Amino acid sequence: MNKSLDFRQLNTLPRDLFNVETGDTWFNREVQAYTDSLDTLFFTDQGLHIKALKKNGRYESARITTEGKWTFLYGTLSITAKLPKGRGVWPALWMLSDTQPFGGWPHSGEIDIVEYRGHYPDQVLFSLHTSTYNHRKDGHYHHAHPMTPEGFHTYTLTWQKESLGLSIDGSLVHTFKKGEHGRDTDDAGWPFHHPFHLVMNVAVGGMLGGEVFDEDFPQEMIIQSIHYEEAL
Repeated sequence: MNKSLDFRQLNTLPRDLFNVETGDTWFNREVQAYTDSLDTLFFTDQGLHIKALKKNGRYESARITTEGKWTFLYGTLSITAKLPKGRGVWPALWMLSDTQPFGGWPHSGEIDIVEYRGHYPDQVLFSLHTSTYNHRKDGHYHHAHPMTPEGFHTYTLTWQKESLGLSIDGSLVHTFKKGEHGRDTDDAGWPFHHPFHLVMNVAVGGMLGGEVFDEDFPQEMIIQSIHYEEAL
């Protein structure tokens, strides 16, 4: 469905579209616990804030998804957001299969619209993961774009049947194409033909976040708006 959300006009999370995931055990050796709390998930006139902070001796943050409520397949998805900066911070706007027709990760695919690693302050990442091509095999679709993401930027995923492209502030950054560089085109190599849901979170530490320094926190990602247009 086509839909636009301006979080600057909201003061509560629309739970008919979003889930708040909680827990203290996550993948990739991350150290945060995700909570459903006004400390880590709240609104201001700037938009929706996802905040990572140290509280009672542990790091807490928030992770929200649209799993089972709002899915995407072919079209353009634009997210205007301000990413945090700081050593150990790992914010991401990304997507997972909603129904996992080929099995759990990575078999049904992952689309990383944008990720940022605080220890690499001058680049953002755009990546795809599949059964055949994923970071554990060091062969995933991966593009590092030189950029220091100060302030708000609009990250747009253009999803077509045989390509996935990222634009930042209206300028095309990179396009991954089905079968490029001799990659497999079966479901294990390119599973991007079924509905995915959106994930937005700020992780702390882990495989991409790296070493965490208390003095660099709290950190927050602010999501201003989401706009989705289905392909005709």
